[in-house]
Amino acid sequence: MRKKKILHNSIKMFGCNVETFRVAMDGSNLERELAKASLMAGLIALIIFVLLALVLGPWLWNNVLRRLVPGLGRSRWYDILLLAILVAIVFPM
Repeated sequence: MRKKKILHNSIKMFGCNVETFRVAMDGSNLERELAKASLMAGLIALIIFVLLALVLGPWLWNNVLRRLVPGLGRSRWYDILLLAILVAIVFPM
């Protein structure tokens, strides 16, 4: 049951992009241009999010959160990125 819910949430998260990609391939000329722009905007947003997670995430964790919760250890860049992926899977929009 849990696997079905995770699969359903993953499909829900990526379903819009799959439909946009289908329109980019099969739609009219105007629809193709709009779909390509939408896919490019999504890709740029993803890159910005990953860069922010890689740069600001460890700094915030190590300099702010460790002061608030003394039992926490230091984090590395991939700890924050994996935490962001886990949160996106568990709590989809």
